[in-house]
Amino acid sequence: MRKDKSNIIYKKIKKAIVSGEYEAGSLIPSERELMNIFDMSRTPIRKALDKLVRENLIVKKIGDGTYVNRPVLNQGINKFYSFTEEMKKRGKVPTTQLISFEEKEDDFLEDFSEETSVYEVERIKYADDEPLMFSKTLISKKLTGTLTKEELQEKPLYDIFKEKVDFNLLEAEQTMKPCLITKEEAEYLNVNEGSLGMLVERRLFINKELLEYSCGIIRGDRFEFTIKYNQNQEV
Repeated sequence: MRKDKSNIIYKKIKKAIVSGEYEAGSLIPSERELMNIFDMSRTPIRKALDKLVRENLIVKKIGDGTYVNRPVLNQGINKFYSFTEEMKKRGKVPTTQLISFEEKEDDFLEDFSEETSVYEVERIKYADDEPLMFSKTLISKKLTGTLTKEELQEKPLYDIFKEKVDFNLLEAEQTMKPCLITKEEAEYLNVNEGSLGMLVERRLFINKELLEYSCGIIRGDRFEFTIKYNQNQEV
């Protein structure tokens, strides 16, 4: 099972930022310096840095270098977002196309250790046959047991989860933030590279163990989000 070298680099640089080793506003090592530090080629280094840019953890300044960004303000929203359920509410027919499915070793975001076996699933989600969301999902093999491509083609992922784990013990974390759509995502979503999108990250836990990590990109030209606030409700 293959490992993505860029994820190893990404994880270590992110850890240095979160821990304060790389302070906000400080210059991080150049690509060439990182190549020497990690003994890797430029390609995985750039891929890792691109992920950190997308998460707004670093900012590249042309002719100057790459700096640690200042912390982003976080606003809590007591609403769990489900693409399928939202489309049904709007009277649209949601469908899913499975792009890829494989078992691999992954240490992505430190959520899974380097020794953890996961299933990686890539999907396009449609509403009335229009592609609106591209997602990449990592699923713990330890918690789900055997999972097959055929299962994912026959039924929704969360229906599968309900058969394999106790959803009464489910906890979830979800973040949403704007992003620019990459070339790969643009091809799947039928939009131009660099278009505005919404990045939706989700982690599902069962008994404090990570069941799923999902990263979805939603088309910004077809979506808007409304937050309803009640002053008597703590957010």
